[in-house]
Amino acid sequence: MIQLPSDIPPQFSGHETFPLRQLWLRKAYDVVTQQHAPVSRSVFADEEAIVRFGVGKNMAMSIRFWAS
Repeated sequence: MIQLPSDIPPQFSGHETFPLRQLWLRKAYDVVTQQHAPVSRSVFADEEAIVRFGVGKNMAMSIRFWAS
């Protein structure tokens, strides 16, 4: 179990102004496990990311942030 310093409250929002959404981690997991080779970070940034994740480009970058 990771112990957080008691003087720093945990924060689960704030990347590109998008808080973590419920299904984002599942979408990221599905994309990563469908690949046969190591997945590059561009899978979240290329033009296909909009279709792959069903979100806008900024949200795709937020999915990458929250999944890493």
